[in-house]
Order: sequence, then C-alpha cells, then structure tokens
Amino acid sequence: MKKLIFLVGMNLFSYCGYADNLLSTLFNQEAVETEKSDSKLYGLSPETLEKLCLTENNFNACIAAGEKFSAVNSAYKNYRKAQTVFEKGCSLKYGKSCAELGQFYEKKLLDDNNFSDAVKAYKRGCSFNHAYSCYRLGNALRKETAKVNKDSYQAYKKSFELASEGCDLNKGEDCFVKGNLYSYGKLEKPDYQKANIYYEKACKFNEGKGCTNLGTSYEYGEGVNQDVKLAKAYYEKGCTLEDNIGCGNLGLLYLNGKNVKQDFQKAKAYFEKACGLNEGNGCGNLGYLYEKALGVKQNLVQAKNYYEKACELNSGAGCVNLGSFYDYGKSVKQDLYKAESYYKKSCELNMAFGCFNLGVMYENSGKESQYYQFSGEFYGKACDLGLQDGCNEYKRLNKHSD
Repeated sequence: MKKLIFLVGMNLFSYCGYADNLLSTLFNQEAVETEKSDSKLYGLSPETLEKLCLTENNFNACIAAGEKFSAVNSAYKNYRKAQTVFEKGCSLKYGKSCAELGQFYEKKLLDDNNFSDAVKAYKRGCSFNHAYSCYRLGNALRKETAKVNKDSYQAYKKSFELASEGCDLNKGEDCFVKGNLYSYGKLEKPDYQKANIYYEKACKFNEGKGCTNLGTSYEYGEGVNQDVKLAKAYYEKGCTLEDNIGCGNLGLLYLNGKNVKQDFQKAKAYFEKACGLNEGNGCGNLGYLYEKALGVKQNLVQAKNYYEKACELNSGAGCVNLGSFYDYGKSVKQDLYKAESYYKKSCELNMAFGCFNLGVMYENSGKESQYYQFSGEFYGKACDLGLQDGCNEYKRLNKHSD
C-alpha cells in the first residue's frame, strides 16, 4: 500500500532576523500604543458593540463587533452575528464594512455563504468610493473568469484613482492598495519599486499590511536591495499594528531560527497572535508546535483543534494535517470519510500535498472502487502544483495504463 505524504511544517514566507533596536527608528511605538488606547470601541464587549451598530447606526462599531464575532480563536465567535453587523455597516454606506463583508463571504464561514455574495458586497463598497472594495472586486471578478476582463480592469482602474486620491491625503489603507496595484501588476506590468514607495507610505501612516508587504520586498529583494534586517523590522511593525501575516512571519522566523536564535516560545507567541487575528497558517503552525512538541508538551488534541481552526480559515496546509489525523486516527477515531473531505478541501485550495494524498486514498481503495479512476487526476493536479512525487505517480499510472 502506498504511503501518504504529510507536511513537516506550514509555510507562510521565508523569514529573516534583525537587531531589535532598529524598530524604534521605523516608527514611534508610544504613538502607536496611544492610538490603540484611544480606540475606545475595541475595548467594549462584542454585545455592546453589536448594540451600538444595530440600534445607533455606529458603523465603526459594526466593524469592531464583526471582527470580534468572526475571530476563529475567540470565545465570542459567532459567524451569524458577524455577518449581521458587517451587513449593517455596509447598509450604512461604509465601504470598509462592505469589504469586510465580502471577505467574510469569500471564506464561506457559513453554509449559505457563496462567492456571488462576496462580489455583491465588493460592488456595494466600490460604489461608495472605497478603494479597497474596488480592489477586492477586481480580484473577485478576475477569479470568476481566471483572467483580467473589462469589468475587473474597470474595478482596478477605479481603485487606483480612489487610492491615489486617498494616499495623497495620507490615508494608509489607500497607500497600501496603490502599492498592491503596482506590485501585482493589476493595470500594467508589475513595478516593485513604485509598489514599495506606497507600501512605505502606508507603513508610515500605520497601515500594518503595508509594513508587512514592504518587509517581504526587503526579504526577497523585490524593487529594493535585499536586507533581511529591515524585513524583520517591518514585520515587527506590521504585527504591532495587528497585521496577522506580519505576526505569522515573525513566528516562522523564530521557529526556523533564520537569522535569529531559534526560540520556540517566541514562535508560539507570534503564532498565537496571528491565529487570534484569523491567520489560518498561524493557527496551523500552533498545531504543528503541539504535534511535534516544539517548546510545548506534546498534545495531539490541542494540535488537532488548531488544525481545525486553520482549515476553517482556508489554510490548505491546515486541512492536509487535519486530514492526516483522521486518516491515521491520531487523537481521534479513524474516519476515512472525514480524511477525504479535508484532503479534498486542501486540494481545492491548491495545496499539492492534499491533492497527492487524495490520489493515494483513491488508488488504495482498489481497482474495483468507483474512486480508483480519479487517483491519476489528483496526482496530476499535485504535479501541476509543483510536487514532484505527484508527477512521478502520474507517470507511473499512465505507463501502466498503456
């Protein structure tokens, strides 16, 4: 019987180390903390925020409540309430709430959510002249057709115009959006140098996503001279500003000991923050720490719980590892149907290992099984996604069928 391939870890990006004192030259920590403490809304309970949103039409409260209700690693998690308050904020013509609603729908956290709902939410946000909603709309329309079409181009164009205006007014999110438009070549060829100019402006105005993306540019030398020290510093600022990817970057940095002293406790702390901010791979990496007893006592039940959260947030790697738990009955009763479903979700999320493991399951079911014929299809997709083992198995099956 063929063996399955399992992940030995979950990847966000490659990470880099840096002397901590550089961070103070990039931004004023005290100013950030003061800004956070002045945000009275985020100190209120979700129930109070919900009331302010629904009965007093406070659109900022709608965002704050939605974020708390949609947090996968929170005792307040209530996806139905999150949807309701995001919808309320969007109905108040607050574009940011429409963007949050669209992303909520894209994650399909509720059974009745679908992709067309996400498109509608982004369209509404864009109609309210919210640059990020227009950007997300362009991405969604492109996803529907797998290429840039007239509608997606127009959405990107409007996003660019709005983001340019907003960034000139020192709005960090708009600078970040403009950076993305350049970085990912939404209107023309990618221009990393221009993208970094706007990521830097976004970061300066305390937009965490801009800091993290600028850190990635420095890590890989995209449009700038590669500087892993600056990369780490920008990741730190991004995490401080509550950007989940920035926190996840730092966690993997300490997990892998790349340019810093390996420190599983620091890795755990950053993964916990990333997971709390709904970064699926952050949750998955926490599961990995508990599964492999890295800096913590081995706890397979805890590992499985974090893999569940990761998969819920559409982490393909989390779904693969969760599938393996049910495949082999690790801390749970063996359940091949559940294993299949999690491998399938992982494959749909373009995780090569999930496709490969699905191919193995179907091949192991035997030639008389109705599923056997699909094994080659999933080996082939694993190959297309860059997994050499998938290519090897695909060729083997085709050779035997000749």
